[in-house]
Amino acid sequence: GSETPEEHANYVWNNYVKRTNAKHIAIVAHSYGGCVALNLATQNFPDFQNSVFAIALTDSIHDVKTRQVPIQVMNYLQKVACNWVSDNAALGTPVSTASNDIPKVSAGSTKHELTSSSCFEVIFNFLQKRYYNMAGTSNFDTSKARGLVRVTMEQKVTYEFLKM
Repeated sequence: GSETPEEHANYVWNNYVKRTNAKHIAIVAHSYGGCVALNLATQNFPDFQNSVFAIALTDSIHDVKTRQVPIQVMNYLQKVACNWVSDNAALGTPVSTASNDIPKVSAGSTKHELTSSSCFEVIFNFLQKRYYNMAGTSNFDTSKARGLVRVTMEQKVTYEFLKM
């Protein structure tokens, strides 16, 4: 079974990733990949929660209502994920997000196809910051970051822009 992207992701998770006992996994997904990531989290939640420390989505087309994401999964995703969406606002600007969805920020581009490349550096800053938060260390050098998303102690996503 790998007739659908969701089935393929579950197959890879169960037959490869899970067997490695990996504990520090970051996921980056574009467009429909967000649907696949939400499905993966829902289908494998206990292992997923213990292994995945960050999820960076670019213009994800996921819909939490139709996907029926359980509340405990959604609460977790809201803590570890961010969706950079096509928008005419400056890169990293908060975008209106439903209270039961993954936080959204502008990708700095209005073109769906360019959302990943327009926020490439910021996504890697986000992943690095999430990793250091998970590891309990503060060895994160923000001196060269143009922008980053920081998860605060209250588990709300705040947005901070740094000058080079």
